[in-house]
Amino acid sequence: MKLYRAFILLILFAIVGFESIPVVALSKLHRSDPPADAILNQSPSEVFVWFSEPLSTGSSLTILDDQFQRVDKGQTFIDASDATLMRSQVNYLWPGRYTVSWKASPVSGRSASGSYAFSIENAPLSVSTLAIIGGSGLIAGLLIIVLWRLSRRRAVAL
Repeated sequence: MKLYRAFILLILFAIVGFESIPVVALSKLHRSDPPADAILNQSPSEVFVWFSEPLSTGSSLTILDDQFQRVDKGQTFIDASDATLMRSQVNYLWPGRYTVSWKASPVSGRSASGSYAFSIENAPLSVSTLAIIGGSGLIAGLLIIVLWRLSRRRAVAL
């Protein structure tokens, strides 16, 4: 009977001991802008990444081109009004594939890291762009005709 009671007490102490061990959660990527695998028509000015819990100052974002060259401006910001948001400004991004590499250091847990990619394609020409190109071409064409006619008149006069 004493052995039975000792066994029960041992199990109770084990359960209480396991319950007092703190659980350390990893911060998870919640969402991003541009999102993973997005295909954009134009360069974003910033990359935004939201996580599942508030971040500390050890967190960072790095944006790389397809040659693994940094295209971000070198600073990572944690938003003052939303500590789950990390952002980084980027230089102008030309068409191609880009990788966002992140390290999240949450206030209450272990660091986690990961990456995702997005792409930028050539933007289709808009109607206003075509109008500008067409208008410039028309002006250039008229200028060539006028200059040609003037040169012909001078040649005839000589």
